[in-house]
Amino acid sequence: MGSYSKDDITCHRDRFGPRHPAINVKVRQWGYDAEQLMEDEPALDKVQAEAILQEVYTVHATGFWDDAQWKVEELWGRGLKVYQEGRSGGWLVVHGLPDVDEWDGKMLMKWRSLEVWAKAEVKHRCSIEAIKETIGELALVEIATGVDELVEVQ
Repeated sequence: MGSYSKDDITCHRDRFGPRHPAINVKVRQWGYDAEQLMEDEPALDKVQAEAILQEVYTVHATGFWDDAQWKVEELWGRGLKVYQEGRSGGWLVVHGLPDVDEWDGKMLMKWRSLEVWAKAEVKHRCSIEAIKETIGELALVEIATGVDELVEVQ
C-alpha cells in the first residue's frame, strides 16, 4: 500500500452545509437473492424470501450504523456523531472532527483505520455467510413458514 494523505480523504456535504470527512459505504451487491434463498429453503415462496432478505438487510444496516458510531468513539472518544448521508444514504459522515486541512499524521491514521474497518464491515455484512447466519439466528425461515410455534412436551 502506498502512502495515505489528506488528498485521499473524501468530504461530503448535504445541500449547502459544511463539508465533513466521509466514507463511501454504498452497498452495490447484496450477496444473496430471493432465488438462491428459495433454492436453499424450498418451503419459501418468493414473497417470503424477499421479506426475509429485506429483514436481514435492515438488521445488517442498523447494526452497521450502530457499530460505526461505536468505532468512531473508540478512535476519537465521545462527542462525535456518525451520520448516514447522501441520496441513497451511502455515505458514512463524521461530524465534530476538525477540518481535514488541520489533520496531522495521527489523525490521518485514525481516519484510515475507520475507512478500512467500514469497507470490511460492509463487505462482510453483504456476504452470503453473514446473511445466512442472520437468517438462522433470527429463525426467519421458521417464522415465515409458520414453523416457529413451540411444541410443549408433556
